[in-house]
Amino acid sequence: MKTLPLAIIATAAMAASCSHGNSEHLASINPDYIDTTIAPGHDFYNRINKGWIEANPLTGEHARYGRFDVINDTCEARVRSLVEGLGATNPQPGSVAHKVWTVYSLAMDTARRNAEGATPILADLKKIEETPHEGMADLFLWMHANYGSPFFGAGPMEDMTNSMKYAMYVSGAGLGMGDRDYYLLDDERNTTVRDAYRKLIDTQMQNAGYSAADAARITDNVLKIETAIARDTKTREESRNIVAMYNPIHNRKRQEPVPRCRLGPLLRRDNGHTDPRHNNRNRPQDRRHRHQAHGLTLRPRDQGLLPMGLRQPGRIKTQR
Repeated sequence: MKTLPLAIIATAAMAASCSHGNSEHLASINPDYIDTTIAPGHDFYNRINKGWIEANPLTGEHARYGRFDVINDTCEARVRSLVEGLGATNPQPGSVAHKVWTVYSLAMDTARRNAEGATPILADLKKIEETPHEGMADLFLWMHANYGSPFFGAGPMEDMTNSMKYAMYVSGAGLGMGDRDYYLLDDERNTTVRDAYRKLIDTQMQNAGYSAADAARITDNVLKIETAIARDTKTREESRNIVAMYNPIHNRKRQEPVPRCRLGPLLRRDNGHTDPRHNNRNRPQDRRHRHQAHGLTLRPRDQGLLPMGLRQPGRIKTQR
């Protein structure tokens, strides 16, 4: 996948429409990154990004690298400097500074962490492994509270049609590789990434103490589930349709599409969310049937929050 420094594209587009008299507003743009030998109508992407890509080749730890990554790296370096500065002041035990420094020191104690290995999470792995089908709702609730957001996540943000109020948004999640193409396309590049992902999961499971056979079984199950999610995930082109991402549903009806999954407790665990006026789900997928609500399109598979195969027992067969 190509990197996509959106900030460069956006600023370059503005630059094309500005006169020379407005050049003082474009001081943050590095014109050396723009390849003027490439006609914009022929290959706009490389005209704007070629210089940046050549000046910032991808290294092993990055799948993409753009201006937002630079900002993130800078912020992380500043936060690290602040926290390490707290330790240098020998903060008083019990103070906020001492608590921050202590948590940071524990996380950075690689000698202790390497010695412990997977021991601290073995009980949790056993809990996940031994949960029966009828206990999955409770397992999801526990995972949302302690680890992350399996299958879907939720959070408040400005209402897409009225920035003066907030709405609760529920979105799909669960793709370890981040993009549906890695799961669904069989070209050489995506196949290579998918094989490397399988190897990563297998290795980590063996690091956690599973046998080679069990690690292979778990790896197969992960890929089956995530591939099913990928099939229900928007393409990159569909994800640009902001109108289609706005699918409000009243709080009283939020449970109807997923009767087996208690959304109320899950939303509260995710965000301290108690009684929203309405929820908004933003994964429209199903092209066959459409329902209108609030003048906007709601689609059944989007209403389900989870991929269809995951909401119906037996649709995805995993090995235990």
